[in-house]
Amino acid sequence: MPFVKFLSVSILVSALAGCATPKQFDGPERADSEVAILHIGEHLIVERLNDEWPGIGLVDTYRFLPGKVSVGLRTTWGISSRIVLTFAAEAGEQYKVQAYFREEEGLDMWTAEIIDLRDNKIVTKERRTDRSLL
Repeated sequence: MPFVKFLSVSILVSALAGCATPKQFDGPERADSEVAILHIGEHLIVERLNDEWPGIGLVDTYRFLPGKVSVGLRTTWGISSRIVLTFAAEAGEQYKVQAYFREEEGLDMWTAEIIDLRDNKIVTKERRTDRSLL
């Protein structure tokens, strides 16, 4: 019986680790100069990457090929809305998604921006609320 328990836990850990990979492209690993790197700020949960479910895991960094990237986010602040941000990822660049809480006309609201870490400029191209189910 202990072996079955060990095997079950091993399979679960392997499955979760496989789903949590931060590489968001097919093929071999690439150098940092060939990919864009996205860091996820505090209080954010990534639910969609380029319209795909990213898997289970607590990943705070993702690697992308250059091009248009969309990130579906939810906050851990207990606010149920989800937003989708898009930006143009450039090879060799690092970005961060940062959440902001604000109170507007008595409503609890939040938003987020994608920031280029090289010069701390906002590079978000589009922001929309996503009301679809996962």
